[in-house]
Amino acid sequence: MDKYVIRNPENLGISSGSKSSPGTKQATLESLKGVVIIEDIIRHKIILELRDQTTNDLLKSLMELDKKQPSKEILISTGIGRTVHKLCKHKEIEVASLAQKIYRD
Repeated sequence: MDKYVIRNPENLGISSGSKSSPGTKQATLESLKGVVIIEDIIRHKIILELRDQTTNDLLKSLMELDKKQPSKEILISTGIGRTVHKLCKHKEIEVASLAQKIYRD
């Protein structure tokens, strides 16, 4: 082992790889794509199934579902795939196209 450690002055602008860059945040467990909370999936399913939902509410729920990648068991147990597939035939083009994208993924 080396006896001496050479340290660079910090004011020279030399950055080491171990420090995180300013503006980045540590990811939370819920923000990861593969981590899915079943209660959230069920809540989004209820929102998508209500008849008097606005287009904005539908798009928000679909965007949240697009951020996740649930396993096959969760898709089967919650039935969210059927709900999203029904929205593929929605009269609003934005809702229908986003639902088709989520259903394919």
